[in-house]
Order: sequence, then C-alpha cells, then structure tokens
Amino acid sequence: MEPKALEICSYDLNNGLQTSRLQYHLASCRKKNPNVTRKMANGKYNACHVVLIKRLKEHEANCVNRIANGEREQG
Repeated sequence: MEPKALEICSYDLNNGLQTSRLQYHLASCRKKNPNVTRKMANGKYNACHVVLIKRLKEHEANCVNRIANGEREQG
C-alpha cells in the first residue's frame, strides 16, 4: 500500500493533510486564521495555491497549472 501524499496548509504550517482533503481544509483554516488570511491570496490557476500577496505575481508566472490550463508565455 502506497503512503498518501501530504500537503502543508498555507495558513498554518503545522497542519499536514492528505492532498484529497486540501480544498476543504483551506476553506475552514482560512476562517480560523484571519490575521494570516489578510496577507494571503489564491492563485488564479489553482484555488488550492495560497501564497503571500507580495509573491502572487511570481507564483502565477511560474505556476505548473498555468501551462496545464493552456496559457502560453507572452513576450
């Protein structure tokens, strides 16, 4: 039996959980951590990608889901 993949919560780094539960966990953890939530934003290519607002543009430029969604590099 393979071990389940684990993700770390962006709102509380002490929370490790199964990838399949990440979306549900983020929704509840967002409400429990309002001070952290103010500094965070969701990526536009994957709502489970929660990063600091000041790093959002960098994340979206390099997000693996950007290419998966068919968006091409500009320039």
